[in-house]
Amino acid sequence: MTIRHIPWLRHAPKGGGEPIYLALAQALETAIRTGELQPGDQLPPQRTVAALMGVDLTTVTRAYGVARSRGLVDGAVGRSEERRVGKECRSRWSPYH
Repeated sequence: MTIRHIPWLRHAPKGGGEPIYLALAQALETAIRTGELQPGDQLPPQRTVAALMGVDLTTVTRAYGVARSRGLVDGAVGRSEERRVGKECRSRWSPYH
């Protein structure tokens, strides 16, 4: 698998001032907001993202944890993460609110 197979990773800035795990969480949020990721889409395993990005597994674990705490993804340790849109996120991105 290459970064080409995980398009939302292109949203992660490289070498910015913010921590990498926050940049990855923001990349996920951007992909969700733009519709690139849909409810039920599975995120790649954390080890795969870490290897492709050249970062430690802990960095990706923290990024997925931030996304989970924001209500962007659902999942359990040891399983593939399943992305879902939470009620709060949907209303925040709705053009009608």
